[in-house]
Amino acid sequence: MEEEESQETTPKGTTVKRYSGRGWLLLEAVAGKLNFTVRQRPTKDWTEVMDRVKDRSAYISPVAYVVMPHQLETVDYTVFIEPDTLTFSMATPSLRPRWEGLYYPLRPWTWLLIMVVLAALPFALFTVNLMVPLEAGGRPMTLPRVTQELTGSLLGQTLSGRFPSSSSVRLFLGTWLVYVLILTTGYRSNLTAFLTVPKYPPRVETLHQLIQFGARVTVPLDDGDDLITFFRQSGSRDFQLLAERTYKVRDTMTGLRQATGAREAYVYVRRFMEALIAEHFTDVHGRSMLYVAQENISPGFAAWPILRDAPFKPALDWCLTALLEAGLSEKWMSQMLEHTRRESRIKKRANLQKALKEGRLDDLLKEQDTSSRTQPLTVVHMQGPLFLLILGLLLSLASFLLELLTEWFSRSS
Repeated sequence: MEEEESQETTPKGTTVKRYSGRGWLLLEAVAGKLNFTVRQRPTKDWTEVMDRVKDRSAYISPVAYVVMPHQLETVDYTVFIEPDTLTFSMATPSLRPRWEGLYYPLRPWTWLLIMVVLAALPFALFTVNLMVPLEAGGRPMTLPRVTQELTGSLLGQTLSGRFPSSSSVRLFLGTWLVYVLILTTGYRSNLTAFLTVPKYPPRVETLHQLIQFGARVTVPLDDGDDLITFFRQSGSRDFQLLAERTYKVRDTMTGLRQATGAREAYVYVRRFMEALIAEHFTDVHGRSMLYVAQENISPGFAAWPILRDAPFKPALDWCLTALLEAGLSEKWMSQMLEHTRRESRIKKRANLQKALKEGRLDDLLKEQDTSSRTQPLTVVHMQGPLFLLILGLLLSLASFLLELLTEWFSRSS
């Protein structure tokens, strides 16, 4: 995104190259102020860019790059363009299994305390019931019967009315019913929200979280050696562990593709990754297969590499400082990112319309990731409600059998 090349046709019919991007616009503005002409020399990768600056065959590289201490012996840098945006990209976390929504509404400790209360209260109520004089014609409540009554009320059943009518029992049951009302209302409300709104796992957003996550890391081949050396020479333990897990891939697109389907992260400049993700890994609805971490992993700054001991450095720094303080750098970068996202969406919509006219829509949708388009509801999506229904039927059957068993035990005794 620092520089883009396009072909344009002039009114005379000739084809000329046009350049755009944040870096190129900044360089054009500086050239206009300092009255020099820009002549671009083609390069194939970042290593060749740095080699041209080192051998003084090129004066400036208008691409903001992290200032690495081990390179200061051979090249110089302009004033800082921006804080170092070196960060990582990973696959967007997928949805958790829908059946897990059954226990999400309450915390694990809450579930544990509910089980403790449900296990302890029948003994307490049974003890209170024994201390109350037996009413005329009544039968004493057994412990299984008390357990059944309390468990049934928690599952929405009404009390049988066989408890003694003493004030102590009524106070006990009234407190229990208020507790059940609050608990079941809160659970049903939260359950509806969890079954309706997708719940995604937490994202890895910092370098320390990336190290703890245990993912492998990729860097581009052209400047991978510099990045690995930079990580290894750092005094941070996290950076040293990062260097041990890092290996090189051919280019940025390769690293991003590998990050979509493996336990990997791709490390590079934030803006460049955001642009490629917007263009190649985002569907027509704006959903992305990859995300860029919120935190920049490097605490340094990024600047333009220039030749060592350049006499024009003070004037160049002065012009860049004026442009940066005016906010033009951020404005041009935001415009280029928005332009890339818009062009990507327009292109993908055009491809969909073309495929629809040619009858190739099904083939085109099969090529896309199934998570990036609207899907019909399946059994997988309805796991939570189905499991809840099955669980409710099983609990109802168990309660019914327990009720029959308790009734038989009461008559036989």
